[in-house]
Amino acid sequence: MAFNCMIILENKKINDLIEKIVRDHGVKGDYKVNVYEVTEREMRDLDKKWMTPLHQKASEGHGKLHDVLSFPLEKELGPDGVMRLGDIVVLGKLPPVKHNELIAHSCLHLLGIHHE
Repeated sequence: MAFNCMIILENKKINDLIEKIVRDHGVKGDYKVNVYEVTEREMRDLDKKWMTPLHQKASEGHGKLHDVLSFPLEKELGPDGVMRLGDIVVLGKLPPVKHNELIAHSCLHLLGIHHE
């Protein structure tokens, strides 16, 4: 399965949003968060590949596609001194406000903060 992902982290508003969240939650030094924008088809493929059967069934039952997925990495410094927090994959066809809200929510997941 190949993805035509567009890296959108170069967007200043998104960079600033992630920077604030990461620093507010105690991350010091250099860090890396990758943010990808995908099509509905790509998101559906990611859902099938990475979500548990329970999440898939719940999503199908509501007829909804996930708008965003988070893929956290270990929060350890790499040999280059950069802490790689993980990847955020967000559905591309969303209004900017919703887009930013989902990226902020996913960034919290990368930091180990989860909802009940």
